[in-house]
Amino acid sequence: MRSTHPPRPARATNRGPSQRAGLPPSAGRSGTLSMLGMRAGQSAAVVGLRNLQAIADGGPIQRDVTVGVAAGNINAITVDRANMTSLFGGDQGDHTTAFVVFAAMFHNRLNGQTLAGARVVLHAIRGEILALPGYINIAAAPAWAQAITAAELATVNAARLVANGAGAGVTVAQINAYASALLSFRNVIPLSAIEFGGTGHAEGYHHAQLQALNGQLAGGAALTAARRQTLRDHALGLVDHAAVSQINTNPLHPDEQDTFPGFQTAGAAAITNNQARIANQHVQSIESAYPAIRVALAAAPVHRAALVTHIEGQL
Repeated sequence: MRSTHPPRPARATNRGPSQRAGLPPSAGRSGTLSMLGMRAGQSAAVVGLRNLQAIADGGPIQRDVTVGVAAGNINAITVDRANMTSLFGGDQGDHTTAFVVFAAMFHNRLNGQTLAGARVVLHAIRGEILALPGYINIAAAPAWAQAITAAELATVNAARLVANGAGAGVTVAQINAYASALLSFRNVIPLSAIEFGGTGHAEGYHHAQLQALNGQLAGGAALTAARRQTLRDHALGLVDHAAVSQINTNPLHPDEQDTFPGFQTAGAAAITNNQARIANQHVQSIESAYPAIRVALAAAPVHRAALVTHIEGQL
């Protein structure tokens, strides 16, 4: 059964990402690239080398994730989305998976870690992002979106190299740079958002319910039928149906051709593929954010498959 959420309203403007980012109309995709310090056509490897030097020098790498340490362990994590770049320049658009899930990935997995342990966690998060359907199928995304994604991955790899090179002496600043780069990289993975600002969708409530469930499972509770229902309800609650609907109904809408960060192949098969990709990407994101839920689903692949099918059926 398809969702009965109302369809996304018609766009009120034909402005592209450059205008929403405060750039001149002629900037277009090159304006979005420039926000990353990358010229159109420039190699992502060049960007990575530049960012590597900037990180090593303590230079102006945006800190979107910051940690605090007490007695050798991380005891505070702040995730700030205000200045984060995206495929839309300064406008993050509407996420298909709520941004609170991205934040929970860092809060739940870095809290209590040593700095060396945090580095291991960030390595794992990097691998999980690379395994998302939106990245696995990156060759099907528009060339400009591929370039931006490659630039963000280059920054991730630069921060990873610096953190690894520090050995046992890894610093708070290096962890902040690595985590911040990962958050920006996650934010530009295709099928993660559309360029259309919207309102909230009770994200905090659904996150709180999954956080509570994660705590119960971490404490040894079983993934009972009632808890599976809780997981289905609130995992679904963290999907923006309107954003998914826009992807499904207008994959080649004229106003989206230069800004839609998905896979631009028209037709029913493409829509079905995108729904499956979004459902899988969403569940993988939930698993990355709530570790005990991930463990419980890994031990019950039938229930995990049912969760993906349930979410896909509601998109």
